[in-house]
Amino acid sequence: DPFPHECALVVCETGVPHRLVDGAYNRIRANCQAAAAQLGSPSLRPVTMARLERARGELTEREFACASHVVGENQRVVFAERALREGDHRQFGEYLLQSHESSRDLLGNSAPELDAQVAIAAKLPGWLGGRLTGGGFGGSTLHLVEASEVREFMEAMARRYQAELGVAI
Repeated sequence: DPFPHECALVVCETGVPHRLVDGAYNRIRANCQAAAAQLGSPSLRPVTMARLERARGELTEREFACASHVVGENQRVVFAERALREGDHRQFGEYLLQSHESSRDLLGNSAPELDAQVAIAAKLPGWLGGRLTGGGFGGSTLHLVEASEVREFMEAMARRYQAELGVAI
């Protein structure tokens, strides 16, 4: 069990339900499937970033962005697991933040409330990293926090989120 005992995972609700009704999530999935098909692969799982870069001209801009997130996310999972095994909690947290930024910038499945929570959390003592959870478009964020700072983190997050967005969590 490589998860560090000196850290905790804190889930923060945004107060905004997942907004998947307009089909944006399905469009992301379709772009990923189209990219994989163009690369001659049943999925993006075995695709490397180098292979994806070589095929960039064969993909639409959106297909490339979606595929870049997935391929990068696959790499981050491998690197994050290594960071946990090596006890490098800060690096693990950095991978969480990179995942959030990639979701926001490449997939476009974040939401202002999710981004606000990550930005607020990044300023709080004990925060090591965080990201949106699930399919995005609302919902929750997940944060890696030093165990000794969890209570203070949760209280400060609730106060600051309500002050900035007017939503009690």
